[in-house]
Amino acid sequence: MAQLTLHLALHLHQPAGTPSARVAAAVAQWYEPLIDLLIAHPSIDTALHVGGHLLEWLEASDRALADRLASLVSAGEAEIIGGGFYSPILALLLWRDAVGQLEMTAGYLERRTGVRPTGAWLIEQVWMPRMAEILSDAGVRWTLIDERALRSAGVNGEISGWYVTEHAARPVAVFPVDHDLKTRMASDGPDEVVDYLRARLEAEQADLTLTWAGDIVSLLDHPSRGLPWLQRLFERATEESSWLTVVPPSRSLETTPSRGRVYLPDSLHPDLVELTLPPAEVATWRARKAGQWLLGSIWQAFLARYGEADRLHKRMIEAARRFAAVERVMRNGGFRAMNQLQRPRRMLYRGQTGAAYGHGHRAGIHDADLRAGVYRNLIRAEVACDELVDEAADDGLEVSLRDLFADMTTSVLVRSRQMRVVLAPSRGGAVVGLEHIPTAAALHDVLTRRAESYHPHGAQPTDGHERALFHDRFVLPNAPVSDWMTDAAERSDLMAQAYRLLSVDDEGFGADGYVTVHLSADGTIETAAQTVGVALLKSVTMVAGKARIDVKWSVELSAPLAQALDFGVECNLSGLGADPSAMVVTAERRAAPTSQEAPSEPLLATDTDPQRSSVAAVHVTYPELNVTLRPSIELGRLSHAPIVTCCQPVGRPIAQAFQGVALLFRQHLAAGSQQFSCGLTVEMTQRDAAPLREEGGSE
Repeated sequence: MAQLTLHLALHLHQPAGTPSARVAAAVAQWYEPLIDLLIAHPSIDTALHVGGHLLEWLEASDRALADRLASLVSAGEAEIIGGGFYSPILALLLWRDAVGQLEMTAGYLERRTGVRPTGAWLIEQVWMPRMAEILSDAGVRWTLIDERALRSAGVNGEISGWYVTEHAARPVAVFPVDHDLKTRMASDGPDEVVDYLRARLEAEQADLTLTWAGDIVSLLDHPSRGLPWLQRLFERATEESSWLTVVPPSRSLETTPSRGRVYLPDSLHPDLVELTLPPAEVATWRARKAGQWLLGSIWQAFLARYGEADRLHKRMIEAARRFAAVERVMRNGGFRAMNQLQRPRRMLYRGQTGAAYGHGHRAGIHDADLRAGVYRNLIRAEVACDELVDEAADDGLEVSLRDLFADMTTSVLVRSRQMRVVLAPSRGGAVVGLEHIPTAAALHDVLTRRAESYHPHGAQPTDGHERALFHDRFVLPNAPVSDWMTDAAERSDLMAQAYRLLSVDDEGFGADGYVTVHLSADGTIETAAQTVGVALLKSVTMVAGKARIDVKWSVELSAPLAQALDFGVECNLSGLGADPSAMVVTAERRAAPTSQEAPSEPLLATDTDPQRSSVAAVHVTYPELNVTLRPSIELGRLSHAPIVTCCQPVGRPIAQAFQGVALLFRQHLAAGSQQFSCGLTVEMTQRDAAPLREEGGSE
């Protein structure tokens, strides 16, 4: 009888930045019982990919389970699969970081198990032709990719076994993940899966080698499944051993010949292609694809669709280049100097966890905890690099003008030991990057509410612009929250304008230094009564020693207003995580002339009261950081609302994801107004709190 060889590759993964309690719950529910199950079935030789963050957590929090996993691999009862240590999208990284992450995993596993992995797991199966060169340079011999990628490359008929691809004469073997088998595994019972395999073998009437690969939680997390489902599959496979053998991919690589060479196009997992497209284009894509892999579908499409992912990616690339420069300097210092790079390298690699850079099988970019953790690691990696080569640096400001986002526009970057500020003239003159360095907090990291292809009609309001700080707006007076949050109340085009960069003044030294960026813009105000031109001057001053930003506006209209409007300054602040209770927002009212104290009141994250007047300051308190926003008396009216997005991991219900708070400081302009000025100050101070926790397994 013909023989069927089956490869089962199980993915055990928790992204870097996942809270420890969430990892512990997954270990108890899924991973520990799975390892026990594999130990109990030694004749079933599976392949395991275990993400680096999970490996670190096991070493620090459950050493006994880590030892059992290592023994399983050392005994040859399971094959361990390598990959980027902190589960990065390798295609998004510099070549040196992609190879470095692969080598970090291989070295760790060899030290821990005595076995060096020969295969690599590609997160979300993101592929580009150069991936073969990257994998080969890191010593990888094989990887896994969806069968439909081979179909799009012209492979027809029964796809079985393994194929070879190469780039620049660097080869790597590709095991195609069988699409029909994956569908059966996701929907059928274990007995039905084995019966399907037998029927397929009989129809083929020749030896067959099939591969299944997937996240073990996604496979089993269903009321009718769980670990008993996989246990029964193992039992049936053992019973049918006369024709069915479960072995790891590397064994087939050693014992069977290649099915030929194939050149794969840029691609990502087909389940995610629709999520890279604007919802209006999804119907066209569904009609066109006819079940095939979309040629040219690449992970970078998420960077075009989500500006927040693009800015995070460019922040990561900047930190990676900074690390590379420091490494070149340290190389001449010998082993001791190079050893000092281990900590910043690990932080950088943690900041490359792929789930944060797009909408993956899980919450991905919608997960505020994940993004906050990635930013923390990137900030700390850069600080650690600076400390190695510039320990005597003062507390002054460093300013540079360059294309930070690879969009052919110039942004202004201001850095100090206290803060990092990115001002983008091309994006409405807003501050699109605000980091408090001592606490490694990315305060600008707020995800915009967008329409997604999986949203039911009217499921969530969507925003007309990406969130940032110091957006300049003209809105209808007394507009409800829904109208100014969605831009329905907006009456100017300033947020869509590219502001002119007039000058950058750098004054003072050390902690007394400051940098002022002068901007201007010409726009239009449209109301039912008239169309008015608006000329705006904006000065943004960064103060070094106090981690403070002072912004001043001077505005003139081409004609007096025929009806009242509000000038608004919108500031969006991250929750620095998914827990709304960790962000406390209070408003301090201006004291009455006869009062000695200014009363303060809380603004709950769920409070959507659109108007509060006579506001002297807004205080935002995090566990490790205080942020105070202090408007001039003219901007003393406040509207505010929480920012919550909807996300839907593949195969899961829609969930709510807290992102932060939107604050709109307003100045009322009565009919007849033609010119005015105002100001707003933002100051950040570290709280007296416990030392900052280190990201990773040692937390």
